[in-house]
Amino acid sequence: MRLVPQQRSGVAAAASALVGLLVLGSMVIAASAEAAGGCASLDPFAGGWSASYLAGLGGVHVAAAVEDVSSGCRFRLGATDGFPMASTVKAEVLGTALLQQQDAGVTTVAGWLAGLATPMITESDNGATDALYDDIGGATALQAGGRRLGLNATDNTSYDWGGSATTPDDQLAMLHSLLIGGGALGPAGVAYARSLLSSVDPVEAWGVSGGAPTGASVFLKNGWLFNDGTSWGPGGLWRVNSIGMVQLANGRQYTIAVYGNEWSTMDAGVAAIESLSRRVAAVFAAPRTGDQTVAGTITSVVVSPSASAPSLFTATSPTRLLDTRTATSTGGQLVPSGGEVVVDVAAVADAAGVPARPPGSTLTAAALNVTAVDSAGPGFVTAYPDGVARPLASNLNQTAGRVTANVAVVPVGDDGKVRLYTSVVANLVVDLLGTWSSVPGEAPLAPGVATDRATAAGRVTMVTPTRLYDTRATGAGLAAGAQALVAVAGLAGVPASGASAVVVNVTGTNTRAGYWTVWPGDAPRPLASNLNTVAGETASNTTIVPMGADGSISVYAQGDVVVDVLGWVTGPSSPKATAGELVTLASPTRTVDTRFGDGGIDRIERGAVARVSLAPIGVLVHELTRSSPASRAPSPDD
Repeated sequence: MRLVPQQRSGVAAAASALVGLLVLGSMVIAASAEAAGGCASLDPFAGGWSASYLAGLGGVHVAAAVEDVSSGCRFRLGATDGFPMASTVKAEVLGTALLQQQDAGVTTVAGWLAGLATPMITESDNGATDALYDDIGGATALQAGGRRLGLNATDNTSYDWGGSATTPDDQLAMLHSLLIGGGALGPAGVAYARSLLSSVDPVEAWGVSGGAPTGASVFLKNGWLFNDGTSWGPGGLWRVNSIGMVQLANGRQYTIAVYGNEWSTMDAGVAAIESLSRRVAAVFAAPRTGDQTVAGTITSVVVSPSASAPSLFTATSPTRLLDTRTATSTGGQLVPSGGEVVVDVAAVADAAGVPARPPGSTLTAAALNVTAVDSAGPGFVTAYPDGVARPLASNLNQTAGRVTANVAVVPVGDDGKVRLYTSVVANLVVDLLGTWSSVPGEAPLAPGVATDRATAAGRVTMVTPTRLYDTRATGAGLAAGAQALVAVAGLAGVPASGASAVVVNVTGTNTRAGYWTVWPGDAPRPLASNLNTVAGETASNTTIVPMGADGSISVYAQGDVVVDVLGWVTGPSSPKATAGELVTLASPTRTVDTRFGDGGIDRIERGAVARVSLAPIGVLVHELTRSSPASRAPSPDD
């Protein structure tokens, strides 16, 4: 039976599209380079270790390959010829099935596929593998899928899937495509593969995971088979293999593949693999020195073909859009784990008359303050446009018993709505801070062409963060529930005239338990919140708030207040310019996650800097310059 994913339905696995906030102009960025000494300094098999290791195996036909994810350096040990894959081929079967769904335009993992893939990977169930192997089209389809996953030296034409032959070095290419991304398999498929290969039953979690130290995360697939002498070397011996990716507690990652065909017992094979993995982990866990920095300037912007028309911002005094504690749409009930709520931004904003959009314009995005209340445990909230698949992204992270808030800039769906997903049981509160709307008559940007139309109001101008207000300086502080009036216009980089709103970071310190609200200085305090604190902590949040007619903002506080200015929004009397408009793509996307090496960056160590490439969202960075190597001794917590 051929796989026809468009005819199946089932459990969703997040797919993601792209979103970008492209402010035309220039900025300086910084980067971390490879460790001093190049790949040789990272080689876990260097020196006499490899000879001693191989000698201790007593001539077993064995080979291993390792890739340091952040540097791309590869290291090899032992034989280079082919090995039978046994159950490690199940990772390739999974990748091929996900590619076929992706080719069919399916953005969710069908229930029937999850029902086979889950036991195949987590329990190494052979029956589920047989069924899925047949569904994808057998050996021919697996060979084609393997090629797309980077397997150029792997032969899947055997009469059964377990007889496929590979090399450890070839497996590294597939592991990169399946668990790191950047290849034929898209972000949704990578996320799903990670979720399965990190959830292997403890009974099956031996091999490369057994060699990983405490605090490491492991994604793996193992395989073994007793050889009766009919194929692949002498009978009476064991094939024992293990492949996967290990993320150490220091954030670094390595992919690893170990294959052996002549183990005297299965336990001997497992022990040898775990010994090798311990060696690799120890080398990669060691501090690295010789960091370098890279500085550069964004001198041009290339926009994705899916970019929206340029949009301008209109700020509003915080306005409550949703509170599931009282909402009739949820019956005043907590949102369940994995549940979603929909906020009709356009309808609520229009009904309230805030903010007024220019005639003929289209709502493109909203600035929302999202608050999670009554969270049942640690989790996250994702805000994204209605009408697209939930992306691999998050806007705030929850802790049990805490009230947590954060600002999200979210493209709205074609229907003017935004969805909010919570990974744990919680109540959700959403306050509107403002909206972006297209300029009437302005078409979407063409790829490679930046807008040359100048506008006055609604452009966001960022400034070097500048401290504007700090009640600790006077020693007076604020009483619980007190209100601070903060003058802004003409200070901290904000012009005395021409600004309609200000972008500020508000920090509460020496706090009491309660909520904080920021709003225009000449208006009554609204039903909204920007920050929530418990007694004695320091917490902060960014917000965008209109200034009163006198150029001030108000802060309702529960302790000492610190206000830092990050930028301002131009008003109708501002000079016309092209910089500062928002261009949205389709949906939020995760471009960097140092836990997994996404974006080519592992953990950013103390004192180091990292270059974040915007290329995935259509921005090209030019004129990069490299500084001299900086010698830095490793710190105790590196």
